[in-house]
Amino acid sequence: MRRNRLLERLVASAVVLAVSLAPGTMAWAASKYKVLHAFGQGGDGGGVFAGVILDGRGNLYGTTWGGGAYGYGTVFELIPGSGGQWTETILHSFCANFPHCSDGALPMSTPVPDREGNLYGTSNIISFKLSPPLETGAGWTFSVISQNAGGSSLTIDIAGNLYGAGGSVWELIRGSGWKGQVASCLLLSRGVSRWGQRASTSYARRHGQSVWHD
Repeated sequence: MRRNRLLERLVASAVVLAVSLAPGTMAWAASKYKVLHAFGQGGDGGGVFAGVILDGRGNLYGTTWGGGAYGYGTVFELIPGSGGQWTETILHSFCANFPHCSDGALPMSTPVPDREGNLYGTSNIISFKLSPPLETGAGWTFSVISQNAGGSSLTIDIAGNLYGAGGSVWELIRGSGWKGQVASCLLLSRGVSRWGQRASTSYARRHGQSVWHD
């Protein structure tokens, strides 16, 4: 008798669990996959190897490894519109003067934003900053912040410090010039006006470092 009652209780609990999970399961079953933008049409970029980020207005930002105006990659923006349509804008096309690519080429990492709406990222050889337009209709401003720190994903903290790695971990100090140091363990930190790169002093004393000026 006790065994039968226990079995009845277990069956009832299973039914309640199944009913409670059903709405969620049905919701997932009703989800739809939708392509927001298909690359490779004209000069819009191609080869998406990184993820995208979402800003406070619902716009998406990312990079493509190829395509763009010169064929060596882009930074792009996707803006949502009415009727579920998205509009792509190329914010920067890499390597206008191949093989002399001062801005690098072939980006493969997701850009990261700061509080002011600037985007930071890397190409194969440099770290860059993209600043949003100051007035309607103007373009984004691209600038190289380091010619020695490329090919890495970046992370930004709440204070605006950037972190990256590629054979070493970097530190870029934003100061009066682009002075940099690198060792096996580095930190990217933000100064007042510009960025530079240096190694942790205690680590550098033990393991050595190299210094450069951007």
